[in-house]
Amino acid sequence: MTARVLVVSPSGTSMHNPTMRAALDRAALPGIEADIVNLDGVPATAFLPHASVYHDALLSRVLRAADEGYDAVVVSCAADPAVAIARPISRIPIVGPMEAALHTSASLGGRLGIITAKLRPAGEFESQPTTVNWARELIHNYGFTHRIAGIRSVRPAHPDGADMQALLDDDPERLRIILCDGLADAANGEGLGLARDLIEQDDATEIFFACTEWSGLLDAVRTELPVPVLDPLVTAVRYAAMLGLAAK
Repeated sequence: MTARVLVVSPSGTSMHNPTMRAALDRAALPGIEADIVNLDGVPATAFLPHASVYHDALLSRVLRAADEGYDAVVVSCAADPAVAIARPISRIPIVGPMEAALHTSASLGGRLGIITAKLRPAGEFESQPTTVNWARELIHNYGFTHRIAGIRSVRPAHPDGADMQALLDDDPERLRIILCDGLADAANGEGLGLARDLIEQDDATEIFFACTEWSGLLDAVRTELPVPVLDPLVTAVRYAAMLGLAAK
């Protein structure tokens, strides 16, 4: 039986879709058919838009998925935006990457070490994290604080201000590559060292890079660490597919 999973990117641009598609295709997910969509009527942003910009469009798109024959939905952002609100009113499972990582790590019997990103000041319609308190609050709301080994953050290099907007308007493919390079460098450099610290000092038994823009960029980290490294999007799609088939 095939599970149909809809991946909803909470943004008005398809810029990141090739990265997400490549991550899912390389993962070779047997029995899972995953489609990626963006939000109509939402401004294009390089990172997560502000909730006031995307919230209603995201809820509307997520709730249409059941009528379109999907078995589950993944919201492609590790902050799990609108997941808690959509779940009680949806006929199919709605999953966020943070939720999926927490449950996967717990099922493996471990304690999760989390690496996330702090980003420079946001654009007009964006919401960029300058602390990791969003992750702490989300984990607390899921009831998994006791399963966390620790949370660390890196600062990926990326354009900002007018430079970011110019690339977004004129050459989004180049911007996608620049952002991917910055995220990969942050993961393979400082992120790898922080992950080792979480494993050696805080007894982490799994590592989660908490941003879906890291999906497909963690192979080098994975080869260097002695514990599972959970890809943010692939893990969420696998988890959603399992729930979708279980709910049939």
